[in-house]
Amino acid sequence: MICATKYDFFGGYDHAAQGGFVHVADRHIAPGKKQWTWGNHPFGYAWDRELTDNSGPYIELMAGVYTDNQPDFTYLLPYETKTFSQYWWPYQKIGVPQNANREAAVRFAEGEVGVAVSRPMKGAKIRVMRGGKVVKEIEVDLSPERPWIAAVGEAGRAASTRPPNTAVSGGLDEAAEYGGFIETALPGGCCCAC
Repeated sequence: MICATKYDFFGGYDHAAQGGFVHVADRHIAPGKKQWTWGNHPFGYAWDRELTDNSGPYIELMAGVYTDNQPDFTYLLPYETKTFSQYWWPYQKIGVPQNANREAAVRFAEGEVGVAVSRPMKGAKIRVMRGGKVVKEIEVDLSPERPWIAAVGEAGRAASTRPPNTAVSGGLDEAAEYGGFIETALPGGCCCAC
């Protein structure tokens, strides 16, 4: 189970298939997230065979808001209403992101930046910064089918282990935080900062 997360997203990534998913929800309202498996023993292997096309392995990804733990059977009172939003979206090729929101996922690793989006974005501006200095800035058309991946050069490979800040803007309606840096609303909107 994932508890006390610092960000409003979690996900999974299959390195062999180069694809994954992102789940986004307000972590203060939707704290529950987990991966479930039947285990690696004969009982679990039997479920792998029943629940998959190729006899396993099998895993369930779960998230929710009504309770902090599945065995907690909390009931709604008469006329009581609870509302929440959560978003699931697939992405590809960028690897495991360090940050994501409803519309973009961002990854920085070994001098390379990857950006995947949940919807097409024409003219998205990507700015990679380190120490307040712009390392790379580009305007690019993004789509779920075409993530953006690029080397950021030696400036991105500084001795610091902290990744550079990456801001993506393209008419998006929310901001995300990573590494102590937060990008607030910019003209045209802000998607993700890390």
